[in-house]
Amino acid sequence: MFQTKENFTQWFNLLSVFTEKEIKVRYKRTVLGLIWLIINPIIQTFIIGSIFNSIVGVDIDHYYLYLLAGLLPWNFFSKSVLQTTPIFLNQRGLIQKANLPAEIIVLSAILSNFLQLIVSLLLLIGLSFLVKGVNLISLAFLPLGLIWLFVITVGVSFLLSTLNTFHRDMHFLIKAFMPLWFYATPIMYQLEQIPDSLRNLVSLNPISGLVVFFQAIPLVQSMNRLSLGQIGFSLLVAMSVFVLGTLVFVTNAGKFSDYT
Repeated sequence: MFQTKENFTQWFNLLSVFTEKEIKVRYKRTVLGLIWLIINPIIQTFIIGSIFNSIVGVDIDHYYLYLLAGLLPWNFFSKSVLQTTPIFLNQRGLIQKANLPAEIIVLSAILSNFLQLIVSLLLLIGLSFLVKGVNLISLAFLPLGLIWLFVITVGVSFLLSTLNTFHRDMHFLIKAFMPLWFYATPIMYQLEQIPDSLRNLVSLNPISGLVVFFQAIPLVQSMNRLSLGQIGFSLLVAMSVFVLGTLVFVTNAGKFSDYT
């Protein structure tokens, strides 16, 4: 892909420009602007936590911190996947007319969401410090979790955006499936709180391990619920999806302009 250093520099500059554009367009003509990066997760956490806790009743220490820590990686993943699945159809003008590497379009959307995730995580760490203090050991593992999350998101996005270019039902399918995926991820509850018959099924969800990993940032005892087997399985799935998605994407990228 990069035959010279100049090619890489040009590619990187394009990625930076498109990522910056994604962020600016998203908050253009808003009164609060980037402050919504902080307000949105707080409102979402309060609403979901209040409703779920009042209906089910949850016995989890510092539940709203627990919920926020699970929602942040999930929101990044689901938003990125839903945004990138139809992205080549939505950006057909760039694909057909501009000599633009197709991966720039996908990666810029993911990176703009990733930067928002980092800001939200700073909010989480700040709230955790105010409520119960921050465990430096759990914070030391945060870069691993971010890389892990980014890798599986890129892999899924590459795969689904490619498939949707040729089979446009994919976008409708993933939109219908995503809410079910949310409830099959231990964000609002703990695995120990669901029946054994469902626990193994939820454990097979590769995002489950990621969510529990991030919940260990404010609640280090949550790491005790994440077995080495689950970590290994989730990491293996993440790498496999990344390799598969990248191969499918690279193999078919030259055909996108013919199908958009």
